[in-house]
Amino acid sequence: MSGGIIGRLRRLVAEPRSESEPKDHKIRLVVGLGNPGSEYAGNRHNVGAWTINRLARKHGIELASAGRASLGKGLIGGREIALARPRTFVNESGPAVWGLIKRLKIDDAAELLVVHDELDLPVG
Repeated sequence: MSGGIIGRLRRLVAEPRSESEPKDHKIRLVVGLGNPGSEYAGNRHNVGAWTINRLARKHGIELASAGRASLGKGLIGGREIALARPRTFVNESGPAVWGLIKRLKIDDAAELLVVHDELDLPVG
């Protein structure tokens, strides 16, 4: 499989290739955060949205309006995966993501993967 973030995401959602490979990957929803509007198009905050766009394009998943987000479902690595891109600013994305969690009946944090740009920054 390819390297980079797309390859890593694909490996996270793929079915195990053998009985000895762990089966603990439960990801059902991948959410990519970003800021809406053309004035933010090249901003690093959009890395999550760019990732969702690329995954959707690569796997033929069409995103459509679903509340405060765009949502699409399809197969990635042989598994049914939902891709979502909130249509809110990064710092206001919580309610949009919560709506997706309720809509898709996500009941385990291991079923959700959020792609964003500030993983290593301190809270605050």
